Amino acid sequence: MPTFRETVLQHSNLLPYQIPKGYKRIGNLMVLRHPHPIPKEVGEIAVSKYKWCNGVFQQLGTSGENRRPILRHLAGTAKTEVIHKENGVKYILDIAKVTFSGGNSELRRRLAKEVEKGERLLDMFAAVGNLSMQPIVHKNVEYILVEKDPITYSYLIKTLEANGKSAIHAHNMDCRDITIKDWADRIFMGFHGVDESHLRVALKALGKEGKIHIHPIGKPRKKKELISEYISIIKKQNVDIKNTKIMKVKKYSPGLLHYEIIFEIAKV
Repeated sequence: MPTFRETVLQHSNLLPYQIPKGYKRIGNLMVLRHPHPIPKEVGEIAVSKYKWCNGVFQQLGTSGENRRPILRHLAGTAKTEVIHKENGVKYILDIAKVTFSGGNSELRRRLAKEVEKGERLLDMFAAVGNLSMQPIVHKNVEYILVEKDPITYSYLIKTLEANGKSAIHAHNMDCRDITIKDWADRIFMGFHGVDESHLRVALKALGKEGKIHIHPIGKPRKKKELISEYISIIKKQNVDIKNTKIMKVKKYSPGLLHYEIIFEIAKV
């Protein structure tokens, strides 16, 4: 099967550097990332050659704390609200308002396998259930979801309802303001900028023992230092770190990787 770039080249007079190597599929929309303006012809070819594709957008970056996508419409429908289906789960979102990484699909599948039935799961940066929705759907877990941004929260509620799950334990608030104590078996922290204030709240929410998943961005050669920074913060809270595991999720940008660090913790 030809690559995306090869497909476009076969049907245009464009030069390779004008065409991204690949794309993100979110629902029936295609999202392209490229350092330079993408000719609209690329989008028109994509709509005509990919049966599932109703619209094409170039993502130029993100803005603000909530990482709002900055999009440029190239072809097809300009409607940005979609239903994205993945591993038996429906995600309701607006790609112009909510960041959802199609490149994290393998991470989501792995988390759905790692979480055990009956666990108590706290997601402190829930978004639309980017990390937690698959364990919620596929495993019989208790859950508390926290999302600060009102727009993203509204899509979290829609996503829960679309999957037949209750929204009673989904909260629109800053996760640093939650007062949960000694409850969670596992905590997801999908925000790249987790700091000491977030970790203090997470450790209070953790039960006698459990796991905390953190998702920092870092340089490969600085991986040990990255882990050490979190260990020094965690150890201030009178807990034991029983095990630490770090995994590469994907390339984030030139010279930077998205990591997942899992700390297995027991309270003293």
